[in-house]
Amino acid sequence: MCIIIDKSVIGVFLSEKAEHRRNSDPIRNWLEKGGGQIVYGGRNAEELESSARMRKYIVESGRRGRAKLIAKKSVDDDEATVAGLPELQSDDPHVLALARVSGARLLFAEDHDLEVDFRNTRIVHRPKGRVYKKFPEHKHLLKPCPRCPGKPVKHRKKR
Repeated sequence: MCIIIDKSVIGVFLSEKAEHRRNSDPIRNWLEKGGGQIVYGGRNAEELESSARMRKYIVESGRRGRAKLIAKKSVDDDEATVAGLPELQSDDPHVLALARVSGARLLFAEDHDLEVDFRNTRIVHRPKGRVYKKFPEHKHLLKPCPRCPGKPVKHRKKR
């Protein structure tokens, strides 16, 4: 499965505090072991890259095939469509457009209105979007991604 990380959780995702790491470490471990990819693009990419630490994390993940940039034009074109939907509650049509264009159906966010929109099958459909909020209740959402390149990385024992 591919995951979208919203700007609302950048601090939590990169935090060194134990209470934050409890929820974000399973995602980081899943990504590092090759279970999935971060997808980003359009305004979401700009938001994530505004944090120097997050930009560094994405660049390093991209080098390992664990982050994928979606073309800005594709996301921006669908963002205009999403922004015009009458059922839209959040101010994040760019995140929803990213999900629709990329096929990512997992979101890590702390934004109630965005979470409601992401789960709304009239906005994000086939399959329905899911929101990762906290560990261990949502660990089951971190499944291997069939569309991600390569297989999970297996670390060899040192001799």
